[in-house]
Amino acid sequence: MQYTMEQSTIKLSKKVKNDLKKQMNHPGETYETVITRLLKITQEDDMLSKQIIKNIEANPDVSFDELYKKLTKIYDQFSLTGEEWSVGEEAIKTYIKKHGAIRRIRKEYPDDSELFEATFGIEPKGKVEVLEGPMVIYFRLYNIEDYARIYANYTPKAEATPEDIEKASKSGGCVARTPVNPEILRGSIILENVQSGRPADHPRAKEVFKHEGQHALNNLFKERSWKKSDFSEMTNAKTDEEKKEALTNCLLRDRRPDEAKLKDELLAFFKGAGSDPLWIWESLIKSEKNGGLYDYYSKRKDAAKSFLFNFILLKENDRSLFEEIYEKVYKTKFHNLITKSMDAFQLLRDRGLSLEQTIALLTHEPLRRWEVVAKRIESKKSQ
Repeated sequence: MQYTMEQSTIKLSKKVKNDLKKQMNHPGETYETVITRLLKITQEDDMLSKQIIKNIEANPDVSFDELYKKLTKIYDQFSLTGEEWSVGEEAIKTYIKKHGAIRRIRKEYPDDSELFEATFGIEPKGKVEVLEGPMVIYFRLYNIEDYARIYANYTPKAEATPEDIEKASKSGGCVARTPVNPEILRGSIILENVQSGRPADHPRAKEVFKHEGQHALNNLFKERSWKKSDFSEMTNAKTDEEKKEALTNCLLRDRRPDEAKLKDELLAFFKGAGSDPLWIWESLIKSEKNGGLYDYYSKRKDAAKSFLFNFILLKENDRSLFEEIYEKVYKTKFHNLITKSMDAFQLLRDRGLSLEQTIALLTHEPLRRWEVVAKRIESKKSQ
């Protein structure tokens, strides 16, 4: 049955309707067809990344030509746009470059300690264990001084200070900067602080390594940039209430990429099958200074503040407003989103969906819709 705009059974806000109207290809198109078309594009984007990553995981040494053929097949099968083709092509090129660089440096330095020295320009003081993934070199460091000399330092230090060690001891791992080929290896050098003495074949160690490797592959298809146009509401706000609402909306939009990262984190944790929910929760909300690996709250704060005050030209007396809204968006609301998302995942499992079915269902949904999807499935199951 074809619905008109007036007959639409979808309950949409005025703002959403206006946004959808801008996406209509012709006057007779309905809200439903626009939503269906946009959802199809989203699913195709996800299909593109999943298919390319699947080929890489099956054969990390796959050639550019083989991946290019796969991209062509996906392009024809799903009628991808030129922009989607460009994203896929760039992802393939980046993978081939990074994977090739990792293979070359590992071949040149097969000894783990020598690879550490070649990568960071300093000799290790303790045991070093190296794991290699398609797009990562993963250093497991058993000596806290080795970890502290690199952690949070742009250039690795010859010696760690007591302050370096105190700070590093609260961290479980990090993506490391390296003076060797910094561009090509950026995001591909991972450090684990092995204070527990956990061996590489320990289930948790395996899970963390797999988790970080999956991130590196997923990041092939993601990018982030600031756009002044995203903050037009801020520049047009007149009253304090308008400014408060505009700043909240601006930061919520800015948070979207972090929600996508959080979704990847949760799915990666759940794929591990053995992750304790409390451990997942604490891992995601823990601050970096207390050993957290993610710390969404702190990582975006300086950049958001700098952009808003230097480019959007917020006034000095707006700083307290910024602190209030940022705390609300990146702590109160974000932590609530994590809780609801984890509850939604568990609800689907409790209703009889397998781990694979649950992940497949939620992979195509933005994190903020997980709760809605779970309740819809629960409703159908109870009928």
